[in-house]
Amino acid sequence: MLRKFFYTTFLLFSTQVVIANSPIEIKPDVGMGPILFSMNLNAIKNLGFNPIVDAHKTSILQKDNLLIILENEKVKSISYVGKDTSKLILNGKVLPKKNDPMSLKSFFKNCANEIKGSGGIIIPCENNKIEIIYNYLNQKLDLEFDSISLKNIKK
Repeated sequence: MLRKFFYTTFLLFSTQVVIANSPIEIKPDVGMGPILFSMNLNAIKNLGFNPIVDAHKTSILQKDNLLIILENEKVKSISYVGKDTSKLILNGKVLPKKNDPMSLKSFFKNCANEIKGSGGIIIPCENNKIEIIYNYLNQKLDLEFDSISLKNIKK
């Protein structure tokens, strides 16, 4: 019986490690990784995502490097928050390991001009379905990669 418990615990731990280290596929209009735009709050919680904010109409959940924003129980955006962009796949191609603005803009299609704000920049790509987000590190306005966000622009 004890052996069965340890084996089950090992399998559960191994599965969680594999999920955390697995490549994450970006599918515009569909979702990112295991999260689909068609999912509801309970389905996302069942995948092990933990609420960070649970307000009246907006919920924010996170697990590992994925951050999900829901409004009125509908997925509005899915973001990969992490430095290693080589874990991400779009159209069968792995994103460049170098995550500077020029490298990522050349990887994605149809990138618009960057939008500058007080805290950083946003580069909309793939017909505004994907945003590449950078934060300013200091007053010299040096940029640090923050996240890649997939937007649900369907009504």
